[in-house]
Amino acid sequence: MRVPKSCQVEKAGASLKKAKALNQIRRSGRTPPFSLSKEAKIGSNYSLEHTNRACFVWDVASMGTMMIKSIGLIICLLAMAIFSVAQEDGCFEKVHKKNQVKNDDYYFDFNHDKTNQGDSFSCDLEMRPSEAVKAIESFRFGVLYDNEKYLRDGVLFPLTINYRESQAQEQKPKLIRIANPKEWIAFKKKHFTKLQIALIACSSLHNVGIVRSRTYGFTIGNGMIWFQKLADVPGVRVTAINLSPVGKEAVLGYCSEH
Repeated sequence: MRVPKSCQVEKAGASLKKAKALNQIRRSGRTPPFSLSKEAKIGSNYSLEHTNRACFVWDVASMGTMMIKSIGLIICLLAMAIFSVAQEDGCFEKVHKKNQVKNDDYYFDFNHDKTNQGDSFSCDLEMRPSEAVKAIESFRFGVLYDNEKYLRDGVLFPLTINYRESQAQEQKPKLIRIANPKEWIAFKKKHFTKLQIALIACSSLHNVGIVRSRTYGFTIGNGMIWFQKLADVPGVRVTAINLSPVGKEAVLGYCSEH
């Protein structure tokens, strides 16, 4: 904050008085401090002291004003943070029943609602994390152990697979329809590589990709497996797969976010 002109002028005036007194000494040929007349010393010192006191009061007032503004800014930031938390709490409570008992699933949802990217299952998808993890685990077990029961629990059949044999953008994907778990197991053995299966194996709630677009859902395996919660289907299921070649670096990068 700038010092007021009056304060600056008073300081300049006091300094000018002292300069005139010293000039008077030089003309008389005497040596300070004994050459300075008593009146000049008293006048200049009093003027400086008076000015300094006045400016000190101004400085204190300026500091007080700045402190008040800082406190106001802090209060504003705190209010924004509280509003954000309250909004997220509202999303979380919305996906739970009104009088739900706070059991293990409730606390699991509370502790795992956010992904590594900061997205929220409850706010972004209106989905409970416990529903999402059940679908991921069912699909993972079905893939790793070729288990038909887990595949039925985790996959919505018939399933559409967009299959690319290479990463070339000009290559159009082949659309393959999988009717049931038996067809899935046969397709997996023929077309899935160990690296693609590794992406599925190391997926968790934290490294999923939440998608907020025309069709809401989340993906695992860097967008390879698509999960959705549909109105006419119980639970969360795999609804589509985008299968294309992946490299070791992509797998290591994805799995390190586990």
